[in-house]
Amino acid sequence: MLDRSFFDHCPIILKNATNDWGPKPFRTLDCWFLEHGFKEKVKELWNSYVIQGKCVFVLKEKIKLLKKDQRK
Repeated sequence: MLDRSFFDHCPIILKNATNDWGPKPFRTLDCWFLEHGFKEKVKELWNSYVIQGKCVFVLKEKIKLLKKDQRK
């Protein structure tokens, strides 16, 4: 809060901090699971990704690729 000047109120400064929390989480909608062939398509895509590295890295990269393909 700032000091009053010639107005009858105290101005307030609002700060909008933008935090970078990293990549957005992978999300799905429940209705996708009701779509015929959705699970099979996800399995097909998941198994088509060939990533080398540590398990955590492979998981992260596969989720990133699946998220990209999900948008298509």
